[in-house]
Amino acid sequence: ITFGESVLSRCAKFDASVGHDDGVTHSEQKYSGFGWVRYGALTPRYRLSESWRLAARRRCDKGRQMPVSEATFPETMAAQAKLQATFMAVALAGVLPACAAEPKANLADVTCTQSDFLPSLAMPEASAVAPIVMHGTPRLVVISDSGHAGSYTALDVTTGTTIKTGQLPLGATSDDLEGATVLQGDLIGVTSAGWIYRWRFDDALDQFTLVAPPYPLAPVDLTLPLDGGSGESPPPEDSGMACGAEGQNCGRNYESICLSPTPSTARDACVGLVVSKSEGHAYCLTLHDDVLQVDRNRNFLVGLPGALADCAIDMENRAWIGANILTFGRVFVLTHWDKLPAAPIVQRTDDATIGVPEGIAVIGTDVYRFSDAGKNTVSAMAKFSCVVP
Repeated sequence: ITFGESVLSRCAKFDASVGHDDGVTHSEQKYSGFGWVRYGALTPRYRLSESWRLAARRRCDKGRQMPVSEATFPETMAAQAKLQATFMAVALAGVLPACAAEPKANLADVTCTQSDFLPSLAMPEASAVAPIVMHGTPRLVVISDSGHAGSYTALDVTTGTTIKTGQLPLGATSDDLEGATVLQGDLIGVTSAGWIYRWRFDDALDQFTLVAPPYPLAPVDLTLPLDGGSGESPPPEDSGMACGAEGQNCGRNYESICLSPTPSTARDACVGLVVSKSEGHAYCLTLHDDVLQVDRNRNFLVGLPGALADCAIDMENRAWIGANILTFGRVFVLTHWDKLPAAPIVQRTDDATIGVPEGIAVIGTDVYRFSDAGKNTVSAMAKFSCVVP
């Protein structure tokens, strides 16, 4: 498999080299071995895994069914060269996973320059972030993920100064809050298992209140294991779109949610996205009677499984999807993401990254990124001024 190939041509070579038998070929070993890299170190136990071969097979089959087909985001040569250089050192470099690719920029790249902003905040695992009005003033609410029981920090959007800390009230789900966005002035959160939260900031009480009990964004598939481990292995193709409430990193392993600030009111319109880390796909969300639901039939490939981090939608209705350290923190900027089956227009930037990039938020031309470096007591953060040509 050579660099610069599209999804479908890679799948064709995958068919030729692997086929549908039960054997494990040299090509498969390379695929599985490259598969899932954690901070530059290969995980050997995956190298001869039959489950990874089948996962690759599913991704190829799914790639052929995607409405954006051959035009779906072949990875750029520059990014592939970076990946090749990185993995040459560990002997399995030079082969990209079958069907795993990143978006290719169709227009001029986005340019970003770092702005003045405090370099860190005193909270671990800054995973989800969204701009919320509190006491009449816009703030950035940053949320920790699993193990922190809904802990959040509200920041000044100009300086990064901490304004307030607190705990978001939770229902009967895990506390693995991975993404946050805004709907009608309320804070929306999603757990990795696909359960939706809605909170409202009460100025009089000076705290968030739970508007309604959490609910799944699709019928729950009780056959999906609640413990998804690292959450980088795609679930069975015919599995449901949400796990049980207590699940963590299971199923699609939703890493982010973002809603349009100016959503269409048409029935079944795509009003936002949820991003599956385990698949590398973004799925459309619909809104009916204030209930968000995922549409499994409207989705597109964004990047490598395991590599996506967060998303945000700006006032121009552009979706900003940030990758994590696995693909160097790249940010993709998508126009017409809500027009599926038409292919989104993709731009990108490598300028807006930091640490172990996770959370992303956009206010005007300012793009904020937050680092989730595990159980550290602080999280790095940065603000960038970005220009979209």
